[in-house]
Amino acid sequence: MSPHLDPETQRAHKRRNLIHSAALIAGLGALTAASVALLFGPAGVGIVVLVLAATYLLSPRVPPEAVMTMYRAEPVPAHNGGQLARIVDELTRRAELPARPTLYVIPSATLNAFATGTPQRSAIAVTEGLLRKLTMREIAGVLAHETSHIRNNDLFVMGLADLLTRFAQSLSYVAVVLAAVNAMAMLTGDPTIPWWPIVLLYLTPAASSLLQLALSRAREHDADLEAAMLTGDPLA
Repeated sequence: MSPHLDPETQRAHKRRNLIHSAALIAGLGALTAASVALLFGPAGVGIVVLVLAATYLLSPRVPPEAVMTMYRAEPVPAHNGGQLARIVDELTRRAELPARPTLYVIPSATLNAFATGTPQRSAIAVTEGLLRKLTMREIAGVLAHETSHIRNNDLFVMGLADLLTRFAQSLSYVAVVLAAVNAMAMLTGDPTIPWWPIVLLYLTPAASSLLQLALSRAREHDADLEAAMLTGDPLA
């Protein structure tokens, strides 16, 4: 075990990561709320929050199996998957997941891996190129990284951030329409809308995207640390 992964360092890292993630989510929410307030006023913020929450909670969840079908991935049998299956079994035990993730192999030469689903029903996919290129120790590290994403429910956090970013992007189209209305009003001599709210609406998607990228980076670093903890092999 690396000396940098002592328990106190791990706890400090988790605290920083939690604060970082909470701050970024709060920043995304604040940008969205400010943009909505410019359009609909304070009352509109509450309505939009309810609509976004209902959209996220009630929208149909794509089953992990359906996602894997899109990539033409083949499942690795849990009872006959050799070393890969045994690694997933052990990582599931160490991570204390409520259910074992189903392992899939994607017929692609690129080096890639990802996880999908929830801790109760999840899947991990690795490409054939990754299996050919990496050693078994390194593959175990990759699988531990994805297992960590599942355990920490990162998919939920990133899904929420993606929803806020997409909503902010839709507001940029409203800003374009308002700018066009302002331009027409200037030509006809009619009263115009202040330009600064329009500019803020237009720039909000860019700021939201940057915050989402920062959140993704924080979650990836945390998954790397936990992968080293789960495998006990940080060098791999």
